[in-house]
Amino acid sequence: MSRGALLLDGFSEEDIQWLFANSTELALEPGTHLITEGEDVHALYIVLQGYLAVFIESAGHGQVAALGQGEMVGEMSFLEQKKAAASVKAVEPASVRVLPFLEIEKRIESTPGFGIRFFRSLARLISSRLRGRPALTEHPVNPESGSDRTAVDAERSDAWKKIKTEMADVLELLRAAENDSALKDKRLSDAGIKNVQDAWLRLTASLNATVGAQSHENRMVKDEIGAFARNSLIPYVMQTGVMKRVYTKPRGYAGDCIAIADIHNNTPGGSSNVGIALDRCFLQEPACVAMRSRKAFIAEEIKKIIAGRKNAETLVTCLSGGPADELFDTYQKMARPDPLKSTVIDLDSQAVSFLEMRREKQYLDTLMEIHNENVIYLSTGQSQLNLPPQDFVYSIGLIDYFEDNTVVSLINFIFGILKPKGTVILGNFHPDNPSRTLMDHILDWKYVHRTPEDMQRLFQQSLFKRPPWKIRWDEQKIYVFAECVKPSSDNSKSGFFTPVT
Repeated sequence: MSRGALLLDGFSEEDIQWLFANSTELALEPGTHLITEGEDVHALYIVLQGYLAVFIESAGHGQVAALGQGEMVGEMSFLEQKKAAASVKAVEPASVRVLPFLEIEKRIESTPGFGIRFFRSLARLISSRLRGRPALTEHPVNPESGSDRTAVDAERSDAWKKIKTEMADVLELLRAAENDSALKDKRLSDAGIKNVQDAWLRLTASLNATVGAQSHENRMVKDEIGAFARNSLIPYVMQTGVMKRVYTKPRGYAGDCIAIADIHNNTPGGSSNVGIALDRCFLQEPACVAMRSRKAFIAEEIKKIIAGRKNAETLVTCLSGGPADELFDTYQKMARPDPLKSTVIDLDSQAVSFLEMRREKQYLDTLMEIHNENVIYLSTGQSQLNLPPQDFVYSIGLIDYFEDNTVVSLINFIFGILKPKGTVILGNFHPDNPSRTLMDHILDWKYVHRTPEDMQRLFQQSLFKRPPWKIRWDEQKIYVFAECVKPSSDNSKSGFFTPVT
């Protein structure tokens, strides 16, 4: 989830309306300073589009961090009332939302409860940032040291011993594979590749057992073991292609359009043969397999809806589509693409450029509209997009980033743009996702995982006022699809919406 999303998720609907009413949007040209080191900061900034870089110029450092869409700047200056400790400037054309500190302070004083919600949201944001910063967890406590032990430390000894032994074996095999690569003139032998793959399988199984959803360890122990595992593996992750992009988040979030396209294409990359071998392992993770399956599932649903309308004009909207491979694949397989009129909405300007290039390549200019819009703004009424009533609206890989209140607002927006009897499908990872430990603790790819019961509750709280009429799964049963139909005036009280699993 993006930092900006963490802030908004803690806000009430009235808070969100206040935020947009009291903030402005600022466009930045490449090279423009948003914040200058050593100077006062007067506002909180949320990155809407583009890419910003953080520099500590007084110490002679180059770029020390990157900020993409949804990231937040200025919260530490607000909390500490100190001058900026670093400079922030635009690397490419960018835009930010500007919320003056003075407006925040007025709201805290005038509105009971807002201060609690605001500071709780900032605490979640800062905690998320700290958990994802390897330098802060570089030296986890050694459970065998002679320092004083708490009850929790004593309880975690077995878990620590297990994961340390497993990690030592994995690192030894990875180093051996590196040596093998060097000896073979950079070509990793079949035995070296198999060693890397076997080591990866053992490691992920061990991590799932030690700190996964079924583990009985407390959260502190899980986080510390996860940090130890991450810091041990990062030198190798940084040699990969897809996994490195997910971890470094050049667009401010893990699952950007390029990362998802690479996962869909199932093509490993990397700067070394060990890295490429690890990337191949990552692309076979259950979560990556599920992402490829969900793409195929949605493409099949689009095909069915078009067939059900007997090839009449069918309007389909994809929310935060990333590469929107399922749409392009559908167009490519249609004997006559004219019946499908699609709309893709995405905030990320790089995703929009990527989509426009693909649209031009497949000659779909008259059949596909692409809008560079923030779906959260649309769902809260802060921006408008005039769409004709849609036959089908879907989103996969979006609501996993947001808490419940934001998802309900998004479902309400979808309800508003659907035709009567129009269909919506929303996808979300299930809590039993076998790749969750890897995603949470190694790659800092944090999702909100949901059960079918969670999905039903969200739809019941929305304007649909009913649970989904179908709950469906991918082949591995780790990705949940909730399907609902907008009622028409004559079937709104029928049993048509009885949930089916």
